[in-house]
Amino acid sequence: MDHYVHRTPRVGLSVLISESWYNPFGDMVCQGCHGKMPFNLPDGSPYFEAAECLDSLEKEQAENHLALCPTCAAKWCHVNPVNDTNLLAKLAEAVLAEILVELAGSPTRLRFTQMHLDDIRIVAGIKSP
Repeated sequence: MDHYVHRTPRVGLSVLISESWYNPFGDMVCQGCHGKMPFNLPDGSPYFEAAECLDSLEKEQAENHLALCPTCAAKWCHVNPVNDTNLLAKLAEAVLAEILVELAGSPTRLRFTQMHLDDIRIVAGIKSP
């Protein structure tokens, strides 16, 4: 039997997350599949799910969330075999602002901005390489 870590996404957690994930064409993109978010809300802002990156932090931190499309958020929350110990190691070892994870049985490059990666490392107590 496979063991997956259950994570809960939050919808539209904060401007902090959404402002970091726009491509040069002005589209908000998913940190997992790197595609454009699927639709806009009535106010014109893109719909995304803010999935918690690390479950082990004692306090909720905006920096500890990922901006994911609904499909990647579901994969992250329900078919993501990486545990926090492995995820902490991947975040600590990352030289580029991305880490390789497995989602629903497929390798996925989870991209960060350098600022977002640095912020997650700070709130998680990870020393930069």
